Amino acid sequence: MNDALTGQTVELLQQLIRNQCVNDGTVASGQEVRTSDVLRAYLEGSGLDIEVYEPDGAPGRTSLVARIEGTDPAAPTLCLMGHTDVVPVTAEHWTRDPFGGELVERRGVGTRRASTC
Repeated sequence: MNDALTGQTVELLQQLIRNQCVNDGTVASGQEVRTSDVLRAYLEGSGLDIEVYEPDGAPGRTSLVARIEGTDPAAPTLCLMGHTDVVPVTAEHWTRDPFGGELVERRGVGTRRASTC
């Protein structure tokens, strides 16, 4: 296992967790722009075609699309999709900050189900 890559991955995941993109169902919630900005900065220079979309009437509710152009136009398309918002949390039900992104005994804590996709 590459320790540098692991450390970089953990740091990125911690940033994403700490963004607290909580979607309570209102247009103003979520503010996924925080995560889109982090991911765009992380992916810049990677050779990916990156676009960020923001729906009309929903400022801050951005989506990021990163695309790799294939070499075979007849090959099928592959789409990997995820989301960057989470449902609201009741903090008093947690023993640690659910948005802390802490590592305890080399395990993620406060991850809010860091990957639900």
